[in-house]
Amino acid sequence: MGPEKQIPDLQERLSRIFAKKIYGIAITGLTGLAPRRSLYCTKDAGNEYNVADFEDQQGNIRFRRIEHTWKNGKCRYGNVSKEEVRPGNRSGD
Repeated sequence: MGPEKQIPDLQERLSRIFAKKIYGIAITGLTGLAPRRSLYCTKDAGNEYNVADFEDQQGNIRFRRIEHTWKNGKCRYGNVSKEEVRPGNRSGD
């Protein structure tokens, strides 16, 4: 049985797809903003103008800042060396 028969209402069907089937992880706040605007038709996934219902402004496209954790001179998460990270560089902020 296709989704049209299970959920005949187009808006309800699309809302369910956006809320339950599409996910993303952003590496910066800006790279999270762009897909949210494209997918949800608004930068804030938690507002009334969104195409689906979400509990917070990130929806299913998440960004969480993680500090560098160094092991053997490289970051455990991004594999960047301490020498590559310098003040003012976005990867080292």
